[in-house]
Amino acid sequence: MLSLKSTVSIVLTGWSGVGKTEQAKLVFEAAASTGTHPFQPMLVIACETSTSGTMGKILNHPNCTFIAVDNLEEFTAALTVLDHGHGAKYDAEGTLTQYGTPFRSVFFDGWTALTEGSKGDARILALAEAGGDKTLAGTAKQNDERVMSKAAAAEIRNAQRLWVGAGAKPQHKGLLMLSTAHADQKWAPKPGSKQGERSQIGEQLDLPPKAARWLMNNANLCLYLGRILPDVQDINDLDAEDEPDMAPFYFALTRPLSSGGGTYQYDLIKWQDGIIRTRTKWNHPDLGAALLESPLLITPPAPKPSKVPPPAA
Repeated sequence: MLSLKSTVSIVLTGWSGVGKTEQAKLVFEAAASTGTHPFQPMLVIACETSTSGTMGKILNHPNCTFIAVDNLEEFTAALTVLDHGHGAKYDAEGTLTQYGTPFRSVFFDGWTALTEGSKGDARILALAEAGGDKTLAGTAKQNDERVMSKAAAAEIRNAQRLWVGAGAKPQHKGLLMLSTAHADQKWAPKPGSKQGERSQIGEQLDLPPKAARWLMNNANLCLYLGRILPDVQDINDLDAEDEPDMAPFYFALTRPLSSGGGTYQYDLIKWQDGIIRTRTKWNHPDLGAALLESPLLITPPAPKPSKVPPPAA
């Protein structure tokens, strides 16, 4: 039995360094009152190079399966491991010989990196089709960002279809699905401008428009993570013996909102009731602890004591 009454998909978004992978780490380490870990074993799929550093301790844990991917084909193969289970056995040809323990959670880090990788693959293919000749000409296919973006958008939507389909499978009912996407600036033309001037009016997912919409549509929650850096009046103050604690302050925005009288929009937040309980501005977020209090959680029973007598002293 998995740990949730139904499959839950949560997207963690924000700029670099705001703690997206840290939240996945907290989920993995979350321990119920019975001493069990409801979201272990976890499958970690990553195309972010920073994942191995941030989650190094988790990736080496016996209840974690880690797969690094670089393109759609590798991502597709990684999702088959989700079907096979943690600790599945394979023969020399890679054919499944024994199913493992069902995964209780899967973490993909992340959608923006996979998109950029797909753009790179499209550019390499365009260059090969051009005979391998490099050029700075804007008319060359390999230099047309619209062509690269269109190709990447198609691949990412295929990857998202596979991701959503995996969560919908009956054998994965109750699976916790975590994924990440970077934030990006949202711009719009300035009112009355005749020179094509633009101004930033908010933030959005750093993904092609349809891919971003598809990801949001199929997620239960999309949480925006942020941080506030320590303010130093004078850099020379850092040499003082009474140097203040320089740790950033971390927070999350959980409900769709705008600020500045509606002039600044956060188009990368989604909320559904009944999954976790928290405030709109969530200071010091801990997704693992919040999920332990979720009304959807089915707490696994404590492990039964072994019937094998302990060895003689």
